[in-house]
Amino acid sequence: MPFYLDQFGAVALPLFEARQDVSSGTSLSAFRQVQEGGAYRVLGRELAPRQMQRITTTGDWYEESAVDMTALGKALYAERGKLAKLYRREYGTNARHWCWAELVRVGVEISPPTARPGQFLQPVAPEFQMVSPQWYGTKHGPSWLWGFTGETWGNGVAWSQATGDTFTLPTIGTASCAVVNAGNTPIDNAILHITAGSAALNTLQVITHDPLTSAVAAHLLFDDPISAGATLIIDCGARSVRLAGVSRYADFSIGFDHALAGWLRLYPGTTTITVTYTTSAAGSIMVEYFDGFE
Repeated sequence: MPFYLDQFGAVALPLFEARQDVSSGTSLSAFRQVQEGGAYRVLGRELAPRQMQRITTTGDWYEESAVDMTALGKALYAERGKLAKLYRREYGTNARHWCWAELVRVGVEISPPTARPGQFLQPVAPEFQMVSPQWYGTKHGPSWLWGFTGETWGNGVAWSQATGDTFTLPTIGTASCAVVNAGNTPIDNAILHITAGSAALNTLQVITHDPLTSAVAAHLLFDDPISAGATLIIDCGARSVRLAGVSRYADFSIGFDHALAGWLRLYPGTTTITVTYTTSAAGSIMVEYFDGFE
């Protein structure tokens, strides 16, 4: 298997003699039966969404004393019913991915921990409900803490790699922004931070294209000016639009040639985001997202 689960929230999962279900997600059916026989795929060429996924893992914990074993069990039991990050590690590269999941149940055999010289062993079988649409890897976009970039914490998840996710919007009125999703599945919940410079930014349009057909995939429009120094935030996952902290959904629209079910998609590899506007002073756009993994 290419991955193994090793942590939920702040609690380590049992890894000795581990047996884990790390299958891909299960697609929701995109087909509809037709009267003449056969089926019609209602999504066309769109990627079928995944169902909520139940993830099971079994393994053994080793501790030096029964007291330590009990403390570890209590810590995991206390997470039952909570929504937290479930982490997995990739074999070979040791890279870590995470998703939001709920701990549904902690299965434990009805027997006291098995004692070995200097060790106590307990089989444990936690079950999780994955609720994220995919696994997430490296975060791109704003620095997470104190303005630093490139931070990687003890759990191995990189918060911000500063890999060219902020682009200048020059006064010529158009910018092409090459955004890299280093994962293997599309991301539909990127957040766009568009900031005007020392002059207002007007008639904003954001356009992307399908990498296979070159047809327009996303076409987003914002009709009102972005005043000097203000930031427009378009959250493509939450489908919200805020300017200087105030909702401006009424001034947002999608073009007639917009083809996606959602607002914006970052395909695996490079997606070029074309931004058009009018302004007399350079602004910027920052794209906030995580690499996406199946």
